[in-house]
Amino acid sequence: MACQDIESRERELRLRVANGPSDPDDYISLAYLSYWTGRFEDSVRILRDALRPALPELARAVLLDSLGWYILATDGGTAEPLSLAEQSLFLTLGRDPIEALVGRADANSLLAHCFWESDRERARDYAALAASLYEQLMSREPPPERHMLYGLPYSAACLEALLGHSDDATRLFETAMEEGNDVERLACRLDLGACYRAAGRLSDAREQLARILKSTDVPRWLLLNACFELGSLEKELGMLAEARAKFQRAIEIVEGYPAFRACERIFLGSLDCVAEISEKLGDFAGAAVVSGALADHLPVSEPYHWYCLMREARCNFELGRHELALADAEQVAASSVPSEADRESARSWVWSIRHSMAKLRYESKDYSACIPECERLLSTLEAGDERYPTVLLLLGHSYLFLKKGGAAKRCYEETLACENATPAQKACATRYLATIEGKG
Repeated sequence: MACQDIESRERELRLRVANGPSDPDDYISLAYLSYWTGRFEDSVRILRDALRPALPELARAVLLDSLGWYILATDGGTAEPLSLAEQSLFLTLGRDPIEALVGRADANSLLAHCFWESDRERARDYAALAASLYEQLMSREPPPERHMLYGLPYSAACLEALLGHSDDATRLFETAMEEGNDVERLACRLDLGACYRAAGRLSDAREQLARILKSTDVPRWLLLNACFELGSLEKELGMLAEARAKFQRAIEIVEGYPAFRACERIFLGSLDCVAEISEKLGDFAGAAVVSGALADHLPVSEPYHWYCLMREARCNFELGRHELALADAEQVAASSVPSEADRESARSWVWSIRHSMAKLRYESKDYSACIPECERLLSTLEAGDERYPTVLLLLGHSYLFLKKGGAAKRCYEETLACENATPAQKACATRYLATIEGKG
């Protein structure tokens, strides 16, 4: 099936399903097309509809497995997929037809994926059962039916990838790619890219992912994943400008199809990478905008919300937008959500921003505005802080230019009394004291 024929193929399948009763494979194919074109809820609904009428047990088992996979992929929850896989196992146990073996293999594989995070040992047991069944099915004589030549190695490859067996997964994905249609081959390229990357074959991984982006009429969900994975790989390779372009394209795809916003790993991950890379490339304006947008998407109860706000502050500071930078940094410093280390870093930034603001006031000869900034800074420091004499001198100079010699003199004398004042700072204070006293 050519990529450009997706719509016509979908129309054909929908017509057959509507006229019913339809082959379960029609429902599975229709759900597959809906998923890769980004209609996740539709893919689940199609399979739920397929299970409503009375069905032969083996057909029901296959549909139960498929529904479980799509719910796991779209929702992320494991409770219903676990239940569906167990129902499928019950329907296929003790039965020998190839459909029963496929259903049993898929159910065990689904169970392995569901338990992977919560019970790794149990997941590996299910994975071993599934792998054994897939091996039996692929080595059968006569060979599996045509429609299984892609599905069996692809399912087995996904299982090996889960187990971290990148070489076996690569071999099986390559086998599946030889048998699949255009969309299936593109899906294999996406998974192959991940396998090659895991095996350290970064140039091969980049080639597979880049070929997806160069293809025409790629289903939008597949294209979105390819952009994100290729961007992540190029970022790892230090190809920052190229990586940013891929993440920006991913964001554009999401903005054109809002349903994808539900996939936070890709949407928020792309925003974060664009902000991070832009800051590294010196595009502080771009980094500030994206950091702010990302902070807006994250709840204030999430520590990363405050990290993004602090990154926005840093970028605004670099752009000379001191008031904006200060507002963000003060929010981070005052929040109880970030870690103490992050709050301390924010407090340090608040001080640095205020110090820069004070110096700008001084350099622009706005001495009256510089004085309260300096006094505020001094109130946050201990006398032994190495920054203390720096601010004292700036305050003294401001008083001096406003012809407030007494106040200036006190600042210079206090500078000389600071044990941590540098020789240069003490020499400066001595010189200006002499100037004041000479005028006196």
